[in-house]
Amino acid sequence: MMEIAGAGVMVLFGAALLWWARASRRGTFPRQRILGYRTSRTLRDGDAWVSAHRAMAPLLFVAGGGSSWPHSPPRPRSWSGTRMSVEYCSAAQSCGGWS
Repeated sequence: MMEIAGAGVMVLFGAALLWWARASRRGTFPRQRILGYRTSRTLRDGDAWVSAHRAMAPLLFVAGGGSSWPHSPPRPRSWSGTRMSVEYCSAAQSCGGWS
């Protein structure tokens, strides 16, 4: 169940990034102090804000598409890292181990 919830959060995050990229490319992303490329110059000058966000739009599209892309299914519990580390430790100790 947690895997499905995690996947849903990633899809929503990706959709938000894609919205941000689209608004940045169109020049309609509103100037604000919470989200965006915030520097003293972009916050002071509207043209600098639009230019910076238009330049960022391709990277935001890539980030949004990557986080929305379906990922591989979760690994079965038998492949857990704990089991692998225990096997590695026992093999290392049988070969001389650590002091």
